[in-house]
Amino acid sequence: MIVLSEDANNNPPTPEFCQSYADSTGVDPAHMLMDNGFMTLFKHMDAGAQGFSLPWEGVLNGVGMTYEWNSVGGGNGQSVVMSLLQ
Repeated sequence: MIVLSEDANNNPPTPEFCQSYADSTGVDPAHMLMDNGFMTLFKHMDAGAQGFSLPWEGVLNGVGMTYEWNSVGGGNGQSVVMSLLQ
């Protein structure tokens, strides 16, 4: 799932921007959400003890909705996913 918070000009995302992003990345638009300012995402997700900045990619633990890894800290998100699946 990809959550778009803003467009390239820091404006709220539009359906057109979402489609353009999907087209440029090869992502199915059905797997994308528009959430201006991440207001909905962080209402339902505990950001945990790790820092947050943009751009952000994260691995969520579905049990507690905490994120276990983010791209800001470096490392390999795939290894975190594999450890959570065990």
